[in-house]
Amino acid sequence: MLTDLNVPWPAVPNKISLANLSKTLDILRDLGYTAVALNYTIDGTSKNPLATTAGGSANVKHNVTDAVCQIDLSLLPAPIPAGLRVLRRVTLILDDSSNSHQPQRLAALGTVYDIVAVRPKSERTLLMACTALDGVDIISLDMTVRFPCVLRHRTIGAAVGKGIKFEIAYAGGKDPSLSLAAGNSSKEKKIKLTSASAEAVNHLEDGSGLSGMANPESRRQLISNAAHLLRSSRGRGLLIVSEAYSPVVVRGPYDVINMASIWGVDHMRARHALERVPEAVIKAGYLRRSSYKQVIAASVPPSA
Repeated sequence: MLTDLNVPWPAVPNKISLANLSKTLDILRDLGYTAVALNYTIDGTSKNPLATTAGGSANVKHNVTDAVCQIDLSLLPAPIPAGLRVLRRVTLILDDSSNSHQPQRLAALGTVYDIVAVRPKSERTLLMACTALDGVDIISLDMTVRFPCVLRHRTIGAAVGKGIKFEIAYAGGKDPSLSLAAGNSSKEKKIKLTSASAEAVNHLEDGSGLSGMANPESRRQLISNAAHLLRSSRGRGLLIVSEAYSPVVVRGPYDVINMASIWGVDHMRARHALERVPEAVIKAGYLRRSSYKQVIAASVPPSA
C-alpha cells in the first residue's frame, strides 16, 4: 500500500489552494498511491491552538475537550478519487517559547485526528519530543534548512524505540495560501490583488516556487539532513513523504526510491518507507484512539 502521510492542508483554504489540493490528490492516485494524510499545521506557541466555539474561553485547560478537526473534505471542489483513502493528520510546531500544555494539547488533538505529529524547532524541544511527549506518531523536521542541533543516536533511538517515526519530505516548502492571504487588502470591503498575492497565484498555477527544493541550497540541505538523520537513526523508523503544495512537485514511487538512493537509503528501506512504515503509523494512530490502558474497543460484525 503506497502511502503519502504529508499532503498539506492549506492554512487559508481559498479557491486556488483547494483546487491545487484536489489536483494533487488526483495525481497521487494516478501514480499508484492508495492512502494519503492531509496535514494541518498548528503553531504551538499560540495560547489556544485548538478550535473553539464562538465566545469560548482562550484558556487551553477549558478547551482540551473542544478540539475540532480543521480539515473539511466538503470544501474540496472535486470528490476524492476512487480507491484513495484519506486520513487526517495534525502537526504541532514546538519551539522554546511553547507553553507547558503540550501533553494536554496532544491528547486532545489525538481524539480528532488520525495521525499526530510534532515539528521541534530547537534541541530542547527535540529532546522533549523524543523522550517526554506521549501520543506522538511522527517527528517532522524541516529538511530545507540546517537542523537546529546535532542529531544524536541516543536521542533519536529513544524515539524509534517508542515507535515514533521520522519523516523525510522531498518537496517541503512554504504554504502559498499564506502569501496569497497576506497579499490581499480589503479596503472598502473589496479584495484587491497586490503584487505579493499575484505572485502567489502565479506560483500556484504553474507550480514554481511551491517546493523548497526549487532552491539549490535547499536541495543540498535536504541531502545533508537526510544523510544525517539516516546515520543517527541507523536507518530505522524512517518514512518518506512529499509535503507537496502543488501537483507539479509530486513524485512517483520509483522516482522517490531513486531519489532516496542519493541520501544513502537502499532500495528496500526506501520501499518500506513508502509502504510498511506508514502502515505502522496508521495502525498506531488507530490503536491510540480505540484503546485505553491496553484495553481495545472491538466492534462485533452483524450476523448474517
